[in-house]
Amino acid sequence: MQVSGATALISNSATRFLGNSGRHIWLFGGISVLASNIISNVPYVLIIADTLRQLPEPELMWYTLAFSSTVAGNLTLIGSVANIIVAEKSRGLHELGFFEFLRFSLPSTVLVTAMGLGVLQLYGWLGWV
Repeated sequence: MQVSGATALISNSATRFLGNSGRHIWLFGGISVLASNIISNVPYVLIIADTLRQLPEPELMWYTLAFSSTVAGNLTLIGSVANIIVAEKSRGLHELGFFEFLRFSLPSTVLVTAMGLGVLQLYGWLGWV
């Protein structure tokens, strides 16, 4: 993706889209959760890593990326190997399908993500990051 120029395009687009407002942590965190579920968290981190240097508060963005790409695994049944193991272990006791898992994982992932991003924003405001 770097050779093709796709990462540069993503980097430039992200920098323009996020801007330098106080909402950049929330936007970047939300995008990271979604992208980590669409293309998987490791490839997403590899793609977006070069972009972080160009974003406002790059150190805070690294923490935001680490947090949001990790929490993203809780969103879907296939988002984490641990989720799949739990679903497999429950087989015979209870069938746990994709949408049944999502019914519980979506609100909990949104809540945990909001709380974590709020803490990160507070740390940023206090200069702790």
